[in-house]
Amino acid sequence: MSFKAVEDAIIVRLQEKLGEAVRYVYSAGELAQLEEESQKTPACMVAFNGYAPISPVAGSLGKIQLVEKNWLVVVHVRNARGSRNQDGAREEASPIIDGVMTSLLGWRPPIENEMPLALASAPGTAFTDAGFAYYPIAFTNRRTYRGTD
Repeated sequence: MSFKAVEDAIIVRLQEKLGEAVRYVYSAGELAQLEEESQKTPACMVAFNGYAPISPVAGSLGKIQLVEKNWLVVVHVRNARGSRNQDGAREEASPIIDGVMTSLLGWRPPIENEMPLALASAPGTAFTDAGFAYYPIAFTNRRTYRGTD
């Protein structure tokens, strides 16, 4: 299965678990095609954020490799109230952030050989002049890949 299959599974999981708390769960590709002002908020965006080789399996001559994949779920809201200190955005995003964490921590994508998601270090929050706030939450999961002859 592809990395996109895991991304799609995360999107479906968040749609099911967050329900009415968010208006939309975007893929990174979908969000990239929108102007910021046309985003539906509150929302989440799911993006593949790279990978890291962990270790080859002993005796496999590098043919069997454990790989850690990194995912970002970015909660984005638009709230002008308290825009100078972002209180309104934080109040709106907080329950969604909690929902993302409880929905994904320890969850195993329903794809063969995928391991459960674990929380990882994430970049900080970003605010824009248009009143949007972006709260990234990072996860990792692992899978063993096998090369072919």
